[in-house]
Amino acid sequence: MFPSLPLAPRGSLTAAALLFPLLTAVASAQEEMPTPSPMLRGFDKFLGHFEGSGTHSSPMGEVEWTARSSSAWVLNDFFLEFRLAVEVAGTAPWRLDAFMGYDAINERLVSYNFGSDEKLGEIQTMHWADDNTLIGVSSETTADGTTFLRSTYTFDDSGYDMKYERCVGGGDFEVEVAGRYNRVEEAEPMPAEVAFEFGQPVSDSMKQLGPMLGSWRTEGWMVMPGVPGKQELTGREVVRKRMGGHVVQFETEGTIKGAPFTYNAIGFLEWDVKRESYRFVTFSNMGEYMQNEMRWTDDGALISFSSMDWMGQSLVSRSVLTMDGDAMTMDAHAIMGTGDPMQQFHMGYFREDD
Repeated sequence: MFPSLPLAPRGSLTAAALLFPLLTAVASAQEEMPTPSPMLRGFDKFLGHFEGSGTHSSPMGEVEWTARSSSAWVLNDFFLEFRLAVEVAGTAPWRLDAFMGYDAINERLVSYNFGSDEKLGEIQTMHWADDNTLIGVSSETTADGTTFLRSTYTFDDSGYDMKYERCVGGGDFEVEVAGRYNRVEEAEPMPAEVAFEFGQPVSDSMKQLGPMLGSWRTEGWMVMPGVPGKQELTGREVVRKRMGGHVVQFETEGTIKGAPFTYNAIGFLEWDVKRESYRFVTFSNMGEYMQNEMRWTDDGALISFSSMDWMGQSLVSRSVLTMDGDAMTMDAHAIMGTGDPMQQFHMGYFREDD
């Protein structure tokens, strides 16, 4: 009904995407704990509760909408979690959640948004045009060409005006959604899990993740290049459905023996129909924002490849997750620079009683 971000901004170590943040976290902890980028402070304008209204241009004509939103800093204030509920007369409620933060690898502000419209979550690059104007941009390419999407938020003391525009190919930008949000002191609670009437059934690929749902105790180890011995890991992982099962969320809490910190992360797994693979997007309390792809192998393992620059060299890792009843195992092998492959990570997952 609405585009992915029309009205507002918006594993321990379960997937391979979280292996590298942990490596970085250990190295950082030996020196000093990372702190949020000053570039995030502009997102403070979204904090709290808002109520909004406006219009949406659709093939059926112009329709009116109302909305409410709530947001707060999470993961040691590295990311802003934004929750939005929209109502349009005669249709089912529409929901969007977003995580906004700073992508340190690419040095940009980003917003990852996923909603109840069953579309693949949108990743926007964001920037401040001036002290009170925030712009988010993204694009999508289909057989019909490339579509460019632009969100603009203009703030004042009591709230903000917003508009969402679309441009197809080399055409002009056309406004699809426009409205006004005003700050309110109190708002109804907006839980993370909400039931919706979905137009499309949950894909078989997402249903295949069903055995992962629940709570898991984790035990394992990791090896860091240049650090002798194995580092012992313990933690807990909670896996749950979001948006009716079109998204699966991973909540991670992990510790390294002897380290003076606890590692927390949130990850979201979706099915990318075009690429025929899962997309896993993760955020952590060390400030990492990462995404990678995951695929099933013919023998039933979930496999992922990731890469990054670490200690001035290229690091490539392959992670393999296998399941056996009420237990899971993840093993990761890495190649650093021109060195030989080495097993860098092992984690066992043991289901907890509900």
